[in-house]
This record gives sequence, C-alpha cells and structure tokens, in this order.
Amino acid sequence: MSEQKDKIPCTVYIMTLNAGSDFGRCLESVKDYADVLITDGNSTDGTQDLARSYGARVIKQGESDEPNAPIKDFAAVQNRCIQEAKYDWIFQLDMDEAMCSEVNEEIRDITSKPPKYWAYYISRKIVYEGRVIKYSNAYPGYEMKLFNRTSGCKVIKSPHHRLDFDQEKYPVGYLKNYYYVYHTIAAYNEGKNYPKRFMDMEIAGLRKQSWREVFYWTILMRSLKLVKKFIKFSMNYIKHGFKDTF
Repeated sequence: MSEQKDKIPCTVYIMTLNAGSDFGRCLESVKDYADVLITDGNSTDGTQDLARSYGARVIKQGESDEPNAPIKDFAAVQNRCIQEAKYDWIFQLDMDEAMCSEVNEEIRDITSKPPKYWAYYISRKIVYEGRVIKYSNAYPGYEMKLFNRTSGCKVIKSPHHRLDFDQEKYPVGYLKNYYYVYHTIAAYNEGKNYPKRFMDMEIAGLRKQSWREVFYWTILMRSLKLVKKFIKFSMNYIKHGFKDTF
C-alpha cells in the first residue's frame, strides 16, 4: 500500500503568524493527514520553512506582502482554507494545539466511510507548562472543528464567529477523543498584546449589531456564561484541589 493511501483522507488547516519553534509539535501531530494547509501572515521567524519541512502546503492569508501581518478577517481566511482544501473532510487546528493519536484514528475511521454526521464537536485537554490539566472550568470546551464541506458550510462572523450550515439536513455528532491546547508563560508573554487586538475586533463587531443582538449575545448570554464558569471553577477546586486544576 502506498504511503499516500495510508494517510487520513482529510485536510487540516492551520492559521499561523510567527508560530515559533513549538510549532513543530503541532505539525508532528498531523503528519498522518493527507493534506496539511498552512495559511500564514508573512511570518519572519521561519514558520513557513518549518511547515514545508513537514510536507505542508503554505498559502498567504491575504494579498499584502507586509511582514508579520495579523489577520483582519478570520471568517474570510477560514473560508479561503475551506475552498483550498484538497479533501471534503476538514479539521481546523490552531498553531498552539496538537492532536492525539486516538483522535487521529477516530477521524481516520470517520473520513473513510460515507458520512453519518457532517460535522463533529471535539473536546480539549489543556497542557500547562508541560503538565496535562485533569480538571478545568473550561472543560469539556466543545468546538466544531471537524466538518464536511459538502454540507455547504461556511464561516460567518455575525453576530458571532461560527461555522454555518443546515444542521437539520446535515446532523452533527461528537468525537469521543480530544485534542491538546498548550499554555506556557512564555506564550502568554509573547501574546500579551492579544487582549487589545481581541477587544478591537469585538468593538468592530458590536458596531454592526442591533441593540437587541448586543443585549442578547454580549450582555445576557455572556453574563450567564460567566456565572456558570464561576460555579464550575469553585466546584473543581473544592472537589479536586489545586494540583490538577486550572
């Protein structure tokens, strides 16, 4: 059997900007996929060369040649990745994340058969300073990261950034396994300007919403989410202590 036939018939796309040396961990975790697509913001730290050394395809995030250009429209970049994918099954992974072998085999099984579901939610495990966190108020943290583009899906950003398609016609399932999200003190320090960029994007989005949308999504729903997180956070520490909780 050829090497390509042994690969998982799925495109993994990753949006990058100066991903750093730890990016190799992410790339190593997806080496069994038939298509790895990197969309890069003209990084200057060798991100593109590292990606190509793992056999990944690299495309630009935009038309500009400006070095180290941050993404201005995440939905547009992601929709381009969906179009550029070589396979109908697609997984979206971030540069500070990594797959585990168990979920890779689960995805291999799913993508090798006719679809039962057209998209899947997946949970995550946090790795902090090299230690896997067993309990967190962020768990299970389900995100829709695996999907089949034959559903006609696209990423929209109003009122909130999400994958949009007819879920009644194309039902959604849940993966049994998880992926890893890596947190380090160094990564936090490198990304300390992110809150300001995030706030700028949030404000720009709010200006496009009606007062009803602002009240429902930004005030009511986020307030309820904060209350739930606080309760779960408190219960985790009371039940499990500080050692394995984040």
